[in-house]
Amino acid sequence: TTTEGYDIAQALEMLAAGDTAGGLRDLRAWVDANPRQRATRQRIGNAVYDRARDVEATGAREQALSLYEAAVALRGDAPAEWTTKIQALRKVVAEELYEAGVRAFRGDVNRAIAKWEACLKLDPQHAKAAARLKEARALQERMRRIAK
Repeated sequence: TTTEGYDIAQALEMLAAGDTAGGLRDLRAWVDANPRQRATRQRIGNAVYDRARDVEATGAREQALSLYEAAVALRGDAPAEWTTKIQALRKVVAEELYEAGVRAFRGDVNRAIAKWEACLKLDPQHAKAAARLKEARALQERMRRIAK
């Protein structure tokens, strides 16, 4: 489908072939230019959702989550099963980020802080990450004062 200069089929093929960034860029441009084209937006969202499932199957959960969320934005809405899937994956990815922060903490406080901040963006109610982040920031501040 070509509308307003954007070739949807080509963008969908780019996405399917693994050029996720290029495919998403072109699909976003089409959606921005044609926000009321409901049927095509559904087709685009479904294709991005399918790509997210493929990416998730490889174990790249953070990337898959980003694609699932892009699918919702491009489609303009989310079927109930998508919402359930995204919420569950957000929890899993948040927990992975929390654990990565725990592993990083001894050797790299800044990296641990970044992981826990990312965790809390996905799951603001993650109490362990909030507590560890507070502890790490306090340690970081003590280290800054000692270095002066």
